[in-house]
Amino acid sequence: MDKPCDPRRAVNPVIAVAVDAPLRQLFDYRPPPGCSEDQLLPGVRLWVPFGRRRVVGLLVESRPASQLPQSRLKTALGLIDDVPVIDPSLLNLLRWASDYYRHPIGEVIAAALPAPLRHGAEALEHTDAWRLSAQAREGGMPDLPSRATRLRELVGFLQGRDWADAVALSDLTPRWREHVRELERRGWVTRIRVEPHTAGGPGPSEDRDTSALEPAPQPTPEQQLAIETIDGARGRFEPFLLHGITGSGKTEVYLRAIERVAAHGEQSLVLVPEISLTPQLVARFEARFGTPIVVLHSSL
Repeated sequence: MDKPCDPRRAVNPVIAVAVDAPLRQLFDYRPPPGCSEDQLLPGVRLWVPFGRRRVVGLLVESRPASQLPQSRLKTALGLIDDVPVIDPSLLNLLRWASDYYRHPIGEVIAAALPAPLRHGAEALEHTDAWRLSAQAREGGMPDLPSRATRLRELVGFLQGRDWADAVALSDLTPRWREHVRELERRGWVTRIRVEPHTAGGPGPSEDRDTSALEPAPQPTPEQQLAIETIDGARGRFEPFLLHGITGSGKTEVYLRAIERVAAHGEQSLVLVPEISLTPQLVARFEARFGTPIVVLHSSL
């Protein structure tokens, strides 16, 4: 979805855009009409005309002018992102890699983006939710008919909260969709978009129920020695090689070491040698820890 630009805050710099093409250069464009400087940040994606195609480009920098004559400059079609999908430090690294390895900058940047983002997908997943319209919240709507029992019940339900998503509404009534559509048509309800962790389940900062977590087994003396040795290096870099046959308890050592790191409010990164092993390892971690776990691999 293209992000709207404000015509009252239009600017006229030239934007240098990286396009996934085997050409070692950036491409100059005029900004999308009406976009302001605070929207045209390095790292945001745009739709741009490229030959006869409409492709995703990534804004690398703004320039006061182009070496091309104004008559040859094309105008970018629209912003994709509200905020950069690549931060300045990563963008600098990618530009350095492109220069050092003599590889087209557009292909380097494209390789750093997940496939959906390379094709214009939303950077942040959203879900639909519904809330009372501003006029309804201010009491400016005409009363609903007394016979519209379900509609009145739904309005009362929404009056007690900021918004409700499909899960909450389906708990209220299985026919919530037709009721919501009718309330939207009458101006009582508006649709909004919220982030998934907001819509359902606790967010990263909320308390989680840890009563059902798997109890940790008692470490063997050998495991305890490994755990204490690894923990003793916390705060500095020091590699360890944990050697043991299958079933000897190496994963338990990892879990215990990570548990101590998490207790200090720090993060851990676990590398898995094979994607097919991910589900069982994630299940093991989720059963032990009451903390957010993020999974990233080439199939996501």
